[in-house]
Amino acid sequence: MNDGGLNDQVQHQAYQVGFHHSTCGIARQLGRAPSTISRELTRQTVRPDIAYDARLAGHRARRARCRPRRYPKLSLYGELFELLVFLSSTSEIF
Repeated sequence: MNDGGLNDQVQHQAYQVGFHHSTCGIARQLGRAPSTISRELTRQTVRPDIAYDARLAGHRARRARCRPRRYPKLSLYGELFELLVFLSSTSEIF
C-alpha cells in the first residue's frame, strides 16, 4: 500500500531531473545537500537513457547492503594490524 511517504517524494523529485530540474533545486526542496542528490542519481541510474527509478534504486541499495565488502578494511595479521597490536600494547592512547 502506498502511503505517500518520503520514498514517493524523492521519486517525484528525482523524476523532475528528467524534465530539466536541477539537482540543486531538488536538493533544496528535499532539504538535502546537492551532492547527496547527485551521488544518488549517479549510483542508482542504471542507464543514462532511462530515468531514475526510486523503487529500483531502493531495491538495489537494499541488495548491496546485504553483501559484505570485497576486501576487509584491515587485513588480519597484516603489517598494519601487527603495528596496531604493538602500539596498543605499548601505549596508553588506546
